[in-house]
Amino acid sequence: MPLKDSMRLVKKFVGGLKKHAVESTAAVLVLTPTYATLEHLVSNMSRQESQSARLTGAILMYAGLGKIISYGREKYLASVHVDKESPPSLQARHDRIYGALFNLVISPPYYLAMGVDDPAKIGMGTLSSVIFGYLAQGQILGSSIDVCKDFAGLEPSPKTPGFLKSLHGPKKALAPALAGAASYALTEIVWRLPSAYET
Repeated sequence: MPLKDSMRLVKKFVGGLKKHAVESTAAVLVLTPTYATLEHLVSNMSRQESQSARLTGAILMYAGLGKIISYGREKYLASVHVDKESPPSLQARHDRIYGALFNLVISPPYYLAMGVDDPAKIGMGTLSSVIFGYLAQGQILGSSIDVCKDFAGLEPSPKTPGFLKSLHGPKKALAPALAGAASYALTEIVWRLPSAYET
């Protein structure tokens, strides 16, 4: 294989890895505190059950689930003829629909695999994730992925706030660390709160 073709393949592979890492990180930053809230405060899961679900979820995200979520979103949006140039309200509506559908399919087997064997907890966890997926998560996750890809220089997005676009040098390098710290802090606060069903 000519050296030029080999370098092209290496560049494509590295670019794919970078895109996967960015999309997965965006998903983990958003989903960890939101799902911890739903699991611990709404579905009455213990801190240990929620921690296990979130840790496994993060591992799965980097192992390929993030790619599946992003790929599924891209295919779903394409199937309903929605793209980056579509009105933001239309993009948001279909992000919500996709978030709800994905949660409906993935939540029950996921919680079972995590060792949650109480049908009420699984049912409430699934219902709350579907409702939240439609009301907010789908749109938030979709926007987060788009913004993170723009921030990483992978794909421009009109959703990226101006102050993020203006960051350069050390400030730009510090932004991902601050986002990670904020996500962790929010999750830890949630886990320290008493469950909705605790007396």
